[in-house]
Amino acid sequence: MSELAVDRALVGQSFEPVTFTATAERIARYAAATNDPFPEHREGSAAPAVFSILPVWDANADALGRFIPVDLMLQVLHGEQDIHLHRRIRPGDELTSTATLLGLHTKPSGTTPVVKIDTNDADGRLVVEQYMVTFIRGVSDGDSVGEPAPSHALTDD
Repeated sequence: MSELAVDRALVGQSFEPVTFTATAERIARYAAATNDPFPEHREGSAAPAVFSILPVWDANADALGRFIPVDLMLQVLHGEQDIHLHRRIRPGDELTSTATLLGLHTKPSGTTPVVKIDTNDADGRLVVEQYMVTFIRGVSDGDSVGEPAPSHALTDD
């Protein structure tokens, strides 16, 4: 098993914000690339919910790059992702995404970092919260620290 050379003091730390401008063209191109059937998405007047991955992509990659050594990157797999939309992304939105390393959880088969990324609009209002769980195969040394990913269990509500 490989040892994850990570400063566990990074747990709880937020990293540099990343900015993204949502344009009608970007929204329309995303809709076309994903065969989205909804006219408002295809014309770029409203973004589909999963479009929200675009503003956070670089923030998540930067966060992971802070604590996963380069020689382990080929062992990294996308695990779980939760998207909590507070409002739809609209064309013209200037968005800022900030990633925070919430936890590192060691299992016999690997380690799962949990990164939370908040995306805010130009007025500082929360637009989207995302929880990204990555799996690093074969890295099972060290203690688990920090928060786990949110539960996926549905309530009766």
